Amino acid sequence: MSFHDGKEMSRRDLLAAMARMGAAAPLALSTAAAAAQSPRPPANVRVLAGDSPIGTKAVLTQNDISFQGYIRFSAEQDLWYSYGQLALRRVGNELRAFTAGNVPDNYPLLEYALPDSPGAAVATAPQAKLVRSWGALGPDKLLTGGSMGAQVGGLFWDQSRNALWWSYGDIYVPVQKHPTLGCAILNDSSGTAGFYGPWRTEWSSQRTRGAFCAIPDSFAASYTGNRNTAIMSGIASGSADSPWGANLSAMALPNPATTPADVITTDTHWTVANTGLIFHDLDHRQSRDTRYKACGWTTPYDCRGGGTLERGIPLFGGPRPASNSDDTMSSVVWIDLPDKHGLLYFGQLVGTPEGYTAPGDPDGLTHQWYGAAYHNTSSSGAIQACCHNQDDPYWNATGPGTHYRVAKGWIYNPAHLIDTARGSASLWSRVATSEFEWGPKLPPANTRIMPGFFGGSAFDPVTRRIYVVLREVDAVTAPPKKRAAIGVFSVR
Repeated sequence: MSFHDGKEMSRRDLLAAMARMGAAAPLALSTAAAAAQSPRPPANVRVLAGDSPIGTKAVLTQNDISFQGYIRFSAEQDLWYSYGQLALRRVGNELRAFTAGNVPDNYPLLEYALPDSPGAAVATAPQAKLVRSWGALGPDKLLTGGSMGAQVGGLFWDQSRNALWWSYGDIYVPVQKHPTLGCAILNDSSGTAGFYGPWRTEWSSQRTRGAFCAIPDSFAASYTGNRNTAIMSGIASGSADSPWGANLSAMALPNPATTPADVITTDTHWTVANTGLIFHDLDHRQSRDTRYKACGWTTPYDCRGGGTLERGIPLFGGPRPASNSDDTMSSVVWIDLPDKHGLLYFGQLVGTPEGYTAPGDPDGLTHQWYGAAYHNTSSSGAIQACCHNQDDPYWNATGPGTHYRVAKGWIYNPAHLIDTARGSASLWSRVATSEFEWGPKLPPANTRIMPGFFGGSAFDPVTRRIYVVLREVDAVTAPPKKRAAIGVFSVR
């Protein structure tokens, strides 16, 4: 959805555009506020001597990952306004996927049966067939205490309880310590679900409102006190308290049937403890390349007052992190196989991919900026463009814009998280073993992607396949709407 007539956007249009972008515009940052929420190391963690129980497996590399094709979602449900959360479970020999459906329909929890093989092209890819809608996550199940609603962040399948968990966060100007976790116990015989929660995490909502992944039992038993579920987050509104790079913490999910829900009228009680594994806060942002520039307005949102241009710096968020939420990570899979292992993050960076020359810049570099998409005036008078006339077709509101978002992947060695889990190393000290662009592997990533292009991801060890939601790549199933599809990768 775009607004091309140049008219002023209504509040509803603004929020819709923000939701379309995958996150609301970030608020002004407060370093002091971020420091106050800096993750503390876990307490009462026993340091183990001897050899690591995770063994000497090879660390996953980008060359181990190959693209297999696409799976479309069948058309029974409208998925136009959905963010692509993903969880997997097996029912007999059938692999199934959960996702949260259309936002205007209150996020129905949908279960699909996945075909055995993906297709090489989206237009001819096989469809995942809808098995059941387990009920919707209306406002009563996504409580924040805010006034503008909530956004579902991630889904996680809990096999031991036959339960589906979700995370969520306030869509705009968030209440930083609202609960973030809810749960539905599924009754496969009756086709009904019982809903429980919500629960607050020890870490603030900005750090536990995103994607989940499972932690291998051997790692959890040795280093996290058997906390075997991990959670992360991307950049969100009120970004000072958000992660600025890779992030992950371990949790022990409570018994939903016996654990009292947390109330939103107080932020003094939390139910779910977090053991930090990796985290970059505002004062310790993750490193990145400098193949970008930051463009600014001397007069807010109007280039007629003059413009500025700064060279990019090697940190997530760039020179002015308050105005850049396009450097972010969306989801993660923890791959643990007999022969290799690794944490694989999906995300994006403002940047200039190899072989691309950005317009309107003497060095051919991509610009990043913050302003009002339809009220700023570039030097040419163009809307949806910076002072130097670099355009952003996805910039539809007041917030961050950039000419090119690069689809990125990062891989981490699980062995490097042992010291952070023990509390003997800082959470921001971990470094990726490899970082790469998805474009050469994934055709729709070989162009200017939309904000939040990657949705949720999950790993199936039985088939050694990675499944990741790719937003707005399917224009054939329910035209003219562009819907999400699933990209499938194999690990050799």
